[in-house]
Amino acid sequence: MCIRDRNMLIVLMNGSICTAYAPLADMFKEVYDVPTIIINVNAILMIFLYFPSNFLIANFMFKKYGLYITLATGCILNCFCLWMRCGIKQNFNIAMIGGFFYGVAQPLILNANAEFVSNWFDTNERTLAITLGALMGGIGGGLGYALYLPFVTYRKNMNESEKEIAKTEFLNFSLGIAIFFSALYLIALCVFRAKPPLPPTKSAIKPKTEEASCESVWA
Repeated sequence: MCIRDRNMLIVLMNGSICTAYAPLADMFKEVYDVPTIIINVNAILMIFLYFPSNFLIANFMFKKYGLYITLATGCILNCFCLWMRCGIKQNFNIAMIGGFFYGVAQPLILNANAEFVSNWFDTNERTLAITLGALMGGIGGGLGYALYLPFVTYRKNMNESEKEIAKTEFLNFSLGIAIFFSALYLIALCVFRAKPPLPPTKSAIKPKTEEASCESVWA
C-alpha cells in the first residue's frame, strides 16, 4: 500500500464499524426483547455526538497535539467501542454504550483526512485525495453490512434455544471484528506518518509545531 493511502484504511474501518450491527437490528429486537426505538436511539446518538466532539474535542486536539495523536485517539476510541460490544451476550446495553465512544471518535478520524491530504499531496491532487477519502468511508459502510455473514445465521421467530445460539453468534461476531480491527488499527498507526520527508509544495514549507509520530510517541 502506498504510504500516502494509509489513512484511507483507517477511514474504511471507521465506516464499517458504523454499520456492522445494522443488519442484525431485527434479531437484536427479538433475542433481547428490546424496542426498536432503543436500537434507533443508539444509532442517532452516534451521529449526534459528532457535533460536540467536533467543536469541543477534535479542534482542541488538532491544535494542541497534532494529527498523529488526534488520529490515534480516534482509533483507540473505536477499539473501545468494538471491545465493549463483546459484552453483548451478557448485556445488550453494554454493547450499545460502546456507540458513545464511536460517536466521539468520528471527528478525530474524519477531520484528520483534510490535514493529512494537505501534508502529503500536491495542490492538484488534493481534491481527488479528499474525494477518495470520503469514498472510503462509504465503501467501509457498505462492507460493514456484510461483516456478520461468517459469524451469524439470520433467523426469525426463534425459540429460547435458538436465541441462546444467536447470542453466542453475536459474541463471536463482536469478538472477531474487535480482534481483527484492533490489529489493523495497530498496524495502520505503526506505519502512519503525519508528514512526508519532503513537503509536496513550496507553500507547505513553513514552521509548524512539531507533531508526534509513531517513533516519537514510543521513543
